[in-house]
Amino acid sequence: MTNQYCAYGDESCFKDLATYAIVVVKKTNLESVINRINLVKTEFGLNIEDFIHCKEILNPSARKKTNYRILNDKQAEQFILSVITKIKDTVISSVGIYNDRYFKNVGYREEGTDRTFFPSKLKDKKKMWQMLAFQAASPIIDKKFGTANTKLWIDYDHTVVDHFGLGQKKQQYRSYNFFSLEKKTTFMPEPKPNNKPDLLQIADVLAYSAAHSFYSKFCYRKLFFRKIVGLFNPDTSKIYPKLGGPSIMTFEYKDSRS
Repeated sequence: MTNQYCAYGDESCFKDLATYAIVVVKKTNLESVINRINLVKTEFGLNIEDFIHCKEILNPSARKKTNYRILNDKQAEQFILSVITKIKDTVISSVGIYNDRYFKNVGYREEGTDRTFFPSKLKDKKKMWQMLAFQAASPIIDKKFGTANTKLWIDYDHTVVDHFGLGQKKQQYRSYNFFSLEKKTTFMPEPKPNNKPDLLQIADVLAYSAAHSFYSKFCYRKLFFRKIVGLFNPDTSKIYPKLGGPSIMTFEYKDSRS
């Protein structure tokens, strides 16, 4: 049986770190997970249509412009914790991590050409960091579920970027595809839906929390973000340069469930 799983991906950047989070729900559990999220929203006096955008909810100034204005700082944190606690046993997740500290002055030569790009120096560098983080997160999903068994929806960012700085301009979300060398299959997002899928809000929470949690220095709410990531307990994968090799895209895996 194909497409047994529904996956949702979103990205985040903080300082020199980019993360890409993919949350996966078994298709038969999807309605139950959405109902649990909506239940928490109603318990906090919110509408089920109120989309969870972590940065917006946690920022007092941004929060005042939304229906989340009824929450104070402590309640905003508790709301997010309550949502993830409610669904954590049904959601499986992965996080890909790009750390720019590893890539200073490291370039990648396009195969068959003399063109080289430097992730740290690109005009659209943070967009490319996010794409590389996606490449780190995707193999975990492929390994666990198989790309043929999984449909993927992402945050459809229409920003036009210079793909890898090689003069190939395309909308950001069109850069998100992963080819499985082992299985010879491609993991690509579904066509953009009319309405933003509900579970993208959960991917947003994980990506934003992971970017702050995995940042090497102290940051505001770091312990809170670590708690959120701990509830998800995601499999994580870093992308880092392999000096002297044909490609910078060498993966280091940490499987939190093995």
